[in-house]
Amino acid sequence: MRFNPYFLLFLSLSGCGILGEKSMPPGSDQSMPETGCLNQSKDLVRRYLDGKITASEWKGAFSCVNQSLRYFTTFVRGSASDAYTASDLFNLLKDFLLTNHSVHPELMNSALQLKSALFGGSSTEFTKSEIDLLLTSIKRLQEITAALIPALEIRSKPAASEAELLELSSAFQKAGEDLAAFSETLPTGPLSSEVLRLLITELTDSLELPTLDGLNDKFFLAKWLLFNTRPDAFEASDWPDLLRFTLGTGGIALAMKTAMKNGADGQSISDRLLNDPPFRRVMHALLLQAKPWIDRAIQAHQGSIPFPLLDHLVDAIPESLLQGIPSRAWKGSLRPLIRNLLMSKTKTGLDQSSVDTLFRFLSEWNRDLEYLDQYYEKTGVNPDTLPASTQSDSFATFLGSLEAPEDHDRFQSIIKKVLSVRPLFQKRVEPEGVVWSIHYGPGNGYSRHQHFLVLTLDRIGRHLLQTYAGGRAVFTEKELSSLSRDFSDFLYSARIVDPSVPGFAGKRLREMDLFTDASDGNLEGSLQEFIDYALILTSSGNLTSRMKTEIGQACDQGIGEDPMGWILAPSVCFRSQFHDRLSHWIQEDFPRLSAYWKTLSVEEQRKGMMWLEHAARRNGYSEENFGKADSSAMAVILYYTESLFNRFDLDASEGLSRYEVNAAYPVFRELIRKTASEKGLNTSSDFLLKGIYTYIVRYEEMPLQPANAANAAKLTFWMAKYSFPSTDYHTDRHGIFNIVCQIANPENPSQSTPNSVVCAP
Repeated sequence: MRFNPYFLLFLSLSGCGILGEKSMPPGSDQSMPETGCLNQSKDLVRRYLDGKITASEWKGAFSCVNQSLRYFTTFVRGSASDAYTASDLFNLLKDFLLTNHSVHPELMNSALQLKSALFGGSSTEFTKSEIDLLLTSIKRLQEITAALIPALEIRSKPAASEAELLELSSAFQKAGEDLAAFSETLPTGPLSSEVLRLLITELTDSLELPTLDGLNDKFFLAKWLLFNTRPDAFEASDWPDLLRFTLGTGGIALAMKTAMKNGADGQSISDRLLNDPPFRRVMHALLLQAKPWIDRAIQAHQGSIPFPLLDHLVDAIPESLLQGIPSRAWKGSLRPLIRNLLMSKTKTGLDQSSVDTLFRFLSEWNRDLEYLDQYYEKTGVNPDTLPASTQSDSFATFLGSLEAPEDHDRFQSIIKKVLSVRPLFQKRVEPEGVVWSIHYGPGNGYSRHQHFLVLTLDRIGRHLLQTYAGGRAVFTEKELSSLSRDFSDFLYSARIVDPSVPGFAGKRLREMDLFTDASDGNLEGSLQEFIDYALILTSSGNLTSRMKTEIGQACDQGIGEDPMGWILAPSVCFRSQFHDRLSHWIQEDFPRLSAYWKTLSVEEQRKGMMWLEHAARRNGYSEENFGKADSSAMAVILYYTESLFNRFDLDASEGLSRYEVNAAYPVFRELIRKTASEKGLNTSSDFLLKGIYTYIVRYEEMPLQPANAANAAKLTFWMAKYSFPSTDYHTDRHGIFNIVCQIANPENPSQSTPNSVVCAP
């Protein structure tokens, strides 16, 4: 025990009757309390939250405060009759409880307001009977919080199990129930937000405790949002609910944060949701624990939490959690998200239908993935690669082991979905971590990663068809335009979509309809086309990221950034880094293209890259600087052309024969029909359309340029002979590059007839 000179003064003055009783009452603890009980509060709270404190040490901290309070009320006579004023309590705090840090007198004024709200009585004094109630409350608080220490220890474990994380959350929920039950025994009353704000400010400053900016306002906003009670004060009925909510949701948040920290190994949250079954299961379970609070909040708001209140919620979120996206964009996306994607019935805010839609989607998605989890756990097959034939047999064996008809039917549906996509992805281990990307070469096997991507995209695609396409089986440009328009500000703020691109949805539909394994060229997007297209974009995103890093550094000449935040690269520099070094970019995932590329002359390579650039860039081949839109398009066009070539090179001969060229015709038919119609030609004739298509393959030019005698004669001659079996036309990758160049439709081409000039053989 440290020497306390103040208590010598207490003892001497007590004999004069200035202070309270001359001696401790019978049965009291005769030992003098230790001063500075709150001096180490910051370290104590930190170790408590980390679970690195013993129950006896935690109890001792509370006992120290209690003992000081007992001595104080025994030996100090208050300024008021049988009560203590703010000034009396301030002396107790600064002289005995917190001796190593300055304390503001205003702290005790707000503390007395809190006392009045919890224990009743005056807000200007603390009676001895109320202090007795405070001592009882401190003891109960110590018991409840001490019970949380074993749960808090879980936070420091290097790899907490699912059961432990759920135990952590459950322990906090129990603590909330216990505190709420105890609060119901107290004579609680109202407390204004201003008083609580002052109390939080002074308390966290005096004890050097961490806090959040605007914590008080956020707390009252949460109360308004959850319980639809006054946003400027506590009411007597608020205390139990708020204690349950604060501890209950706090436990969920701590468990989620611990789960995200444990076993991450540099993986993104999305990768872990797909490839870490225990992580996904516990996150789903924790989300389900949060749902009753959301349901209750909706009921409190008579069935719908209004959008303006949700806007306030977004404004209260710290900027660090907004991922660099302005609150304006988040708020703007809330309305279409809830009204359209979450299928709100009220259309005025977040209603029960919206919440049920969200949780039903997540539960169904999680259930699909759990079936795959069981398959991999029980069969023990290689999750990174499994040949197509082996995969099919392995699935069939596991399917036969499922006894329940519901399980059998569900997994059979899963098999159909994942096997509708051929094996594409291969795993690469790079310095920055594991990378999954499409590998356009032989030897691909099915991977768990691909299966989970397909099931996730299938679930998303079906939901989008239900919400934006009215349940029809395909997307049209109208529906994709509506979807893009609803979230354009958010997607732009996230640097995903540039809203200045005209006809964005139409361009995406065109790519979806031309360059995937399922593309049929009918100017509509099917579910399978959507899945295949998303897989290509997922993989090409890896290449785009590499380009951003390498080319961005090499070509940063101080020009500035584009509207999407990418360093602008001069065209000459970009071409030197990408065009002239294509082998560097394609060697890992495009082995067939890489081998073919090395057989071309320098001039052939130059022309091939010029054609690809013209097809990829918004304004076609030009000397404009490269920004994000152009750079990412250069990456993805490689995937498009290689996907197209691999799809129709049926005999793997590294070229497309006449038969294979004809097999690809249906994909291009509607696009050629549209172009021919714009030129005033008869588009009802399939013979004419196929003739135009094969003409492009044979002569590497578009016959629909401004008519002249030579052009017309050449097309007429070709139409007369192209259908003869003896007429030969074929192409290779170079020819595929030319085809996509010929059908390109730049927004603002620098040449008057760019396709005929740039795409000339």
